[in-house]
Amino acid sequence: MSRTVPIRDLIYFDFDKTASIASQLEGGLLREFHETQSDSEEFGAGMNLQFVNFGGKTSDSRTKLAVRSLHHDLLTRVVESLKTQELSLDLAKEFASRTHEVDVLHSELESRPYIQAEGVSRFHDFERIKTLVNGVNAVIDFAVDSARDSIKKSEAYQIIARQVEEAEQAILNINNPKQKSAAKKEVKSAKAQLEQIVNVAVANAQSSQIPDWQVSGIECFINLIVPNRKLLVLQPFDENPDFKLICNLKEDCFLDSDLDNLLFAYGSQPNVRLSVFGLATHIPAKGPLPRDDEDREDDGENSNDDVQKLERAFESVFDGIKPIENIGRFAYYPRVTVYPLAVYRTIR
Repeated sequence: MSRTVPIRDLIYFDFDKTASIASQLEGGLLREFHETQSDSEEFGAGMNLQFVNFGGKTSDSRTKLAVRSLHHDLLTRVVESLKTQELSLDLAKEFASRTHEVDVLHSELESRPYIQAEGVSRFHDFERIKTLVNGVNAVIDFAVDSARDSIKKSEAYQIIARQVEEAEQAILNINNPKQKSAAKKEVKSAKAQLEQIVNVAVANAQSSQIPDWQVSGIECFINLIVPNRKLLVLQPFDENPDFKLICNLKEDCFLDSDLDNLLFAYGSQPNVRLSVFGLATHIPAKGPLPRDDEDREDDGENSNDDVQKLERAFESVFDGIKPIENIGRFAYYPRVTVYPLAVYRTIR
């Protein structure tokens, strides 16, 4: 039996958002199918003797009810329905040979804003980064201590250590000041040699430590700009690495509630191609970002209305923080921001 329905390993699915779209497309949300099957059987025969009926026909009817709940099928229905209404854009089919026509693609997304794409991807879990940078130095300290302990147990180190110990014992029996001074210098040189052996062994591990000011800065940036942010960055075209889809993922929409399990299975940089289906919400223009306040009339400053002045003051504050917010969105030409409905791996 051939299968035409795509098999998807769903990683992320915004069921509520997808259900809302399905409800609009179908005039109501179909949640489950009910299938019934009836079996009937007749047996026996009739015998009429004057006015008495012996036997007759007996009917046995059995009804089977099968209920199929709709969950993953919802995604398939929405994808196909949007495609039928020419509201979606499949990059693999329509731009496979035109990977550098970014401006054309942007223009197409204005009339067909739902986008389906498959490609190389990365998961950016910023809270995980914060945890890692806070704990990495402790792990490196453990590695340094382990290396130090291993080198001190090595044969070369033990030979020199015994020589130092023997020389220190011998110094106690030297009465000549000049000889004692010379012996102490030799011991000091041997100890320096031991220290050098240890320093060489742990130097590589120590060089990997992150300065405290960098740890503090990274944590401050994440807390201010991207708190609890989980991004999927997907590159649909191998020939055009600058074009990427940026998706913000909601934690409660992951099918596996244990994100560590997901990262163990796929890794933060999966080596299999993943797909995303969602709504293109922000298509940055080419060139410098426009200023929202360039053509704005300064009504608040010239008005006697205190309410308007207060409103204008708040608008100025929001204008001031917008550049900071844009940093956390990672949205710039030729990238496209996508509100994801589903992230999955297609099984072929």
